[in-house]
Amino acid sequence: MVSNKGRLDCNILVRTVDDVLFAKSYMETIGCTARIMAKLEKSEGIENLNEILGEVDAVMVARGDLGVEIPMERVPMYKKRS
Repeated sequence: MVSNKGRLDCNILVRTVDDVLFAKSYMETIGCTARIMAKLEKSEGIENLNEILGEVDAVMVARGDLGVEIPMERVPMYKKRS
């Protein structure tokens, strides 16, 4: 079970693999070994999913946030792609 603080520590908003690599570099600098869950809120994150998956431990698709950026009827399609 992950505490609320733990969830905040490992849940990062991701658009590209560079976002993940930056977070991993920072985590290494501070000695953090937490797993990384990428939170995809933008269509750019879905488009870069394959590269992102190679660097994270888990992915969460934020349907509500994604629905603000793309037409709501397309959200299930984007989520299915993830």
